[in-house]
Amino acid sequence: MILGIGTDNSLLMRKTPQAPWEKLGSRQPALAAVTVLRNGVILGVGMDTLLWKQDLSGTYKQIPNSQAVKGAAMLPDGTLLGVGMDNQLWARVTLTTTWCLVPGSGPIISIAVMPDGRILGVGTDNQLRTRATLTSPWTVVPGSGAVKSVAVTPEGTLVGVGLDNVLHTRATLTSPWTVVPGSGPVLSVAAYPVACDTNSTATLPPPPVARPVLELFDGASKVAPGAPLELGTLAECTTGAPRTFVIKNTGTAPLKLLRIELSNPTDFLLGPLASPPVDLAPGASMSFELRFSPKSAGRKSATVNLVSTDATTPLFPFTVAGTATAKPKAGKLVVKQYYSYTSIYEVPIAPNSHHVFREPRPGDAFQSLSFYIENQGEGDLQLLNATLSNTAAFVLTEMTGTPTGPRPRFPKVLRPGGREILYLVYTRRGPGPQTTTLQLQSGSPGQQPELFQFTVQIP
Repeated sequence: MILGIGTDNSLLMRKTPQAPWEKLGSRQPALAAVTVLRNGVILGVGMDTLLWKQDLSGTYKQIPNSQAVKGAAMLPDGTLLGVGMDNQLWARVTLTTTWCLVPGSGPIISIAVMPDGRILGVGTDNQLRTRATLTSPWTVVPGSGAVKSVAVTPEGTLVGVGLDNVLHTRATLTSPWTVVPGSGPVLSVAAYPVACDTNSTATLPPPPVARPVLELFDGASKVAPGAPLELGTLAECTTGAPRTFVIKNTGTAPLKLLRIELSNPTDFLLGPLASPPVDLAPGASMSFELRFSPKSAGRKSATVNLVSTDATTPLFPFTVAGTATAKPKAGKLVVKQYYSYTSIYEVPIAPNSHHVFREPRPGDAFQSLSFYIENQGEGDLQLLNATLSNTAAFVLTEMTGTPTGPRPRFPKVLRPGGREILYLVYTRRGPGPQTTTLQLQSGSPGQQPELFQFTVQIP
């Protein structure tokens, strides 16, 4: 059975696409489009953009809060689709719930549902297109224009209203259109999904319950509850690049993310994250980051729990793991001064410090200061160089603290706990106080060299 809307906005009926039109009742409002529910009840789209449902007496009653649409159809699961005034699809899970926008679903001017459940639409270009599911992309049917309304019979025959307001049919989705003589003028068309009595007292089966659904994505990949994720290998005491995860509400009701739990905050960092709870409307999403930041070497793992109002998986767990490698052991340069004649032994020298030593005793030809260069680290230390800023009054020697002592040769390797002795020899050249800066350049394998310096002044 085919339903149509005449140019006077009245409801028409013909038993087959080729049969003549008959006026169907006189108690309906002015209609712009029509569809048929699964139990055979007629649902009209009024010129006021509201839905009107036919009751058992044949009278039409307005569906509250049902504007603003210009076409409608019902999916096999009972979801009601509407074509909004913005030419986008809108969905509601029951006749009385609110419309929800289907993102990226336009531009469309008419819709129908095929026997296999695919959604059939007419675009603003008057071409047919299909989508497998509510959220799938549209696929244009080549050479399918030009119609402005479409319906599908239970046998799969397509019935369209051409731009001439006359019915056209095609046996399959890709067959050519065939004009139906004497079938106009009509504005839109609909078909009964099954052969049924228009006066049926059947009621609608219970519609699907609106519920939120939490889904997790790692990039473009969907993450299943309990899935293990690998974060790779990283040196201990370092922090890796952020791994971004997306939480999406793919359900039909609002989702509340109550919190995100992390079982090992020592080796993994969570953030940034909006302060929970976070409300996600159907189709909405949010992101958070996870970083691998091991504090020691070894295999590390953690469980992440997404706690939400998803009734099916209120606790959505997944695991992350990574391997931390031990950092190369490094040396540590420590400089000490050694006073043998004042009973002050091994006095630590701080970097960039300034030291004034005693005035030379009368008759001394030179003055010598002893320094211990030690490696107090866990790895080898390479002493790369040692220089003085004032070589006119000071010299640097090793083995003996005299002006004629051998000059130190570099580089030198100090094992952990190793020690070198360097002598700073003051030769008494030049009038007045003398100052020099001693610079020591050192480093560990695989690391950048470091500079240690301090100044010495002789009054």
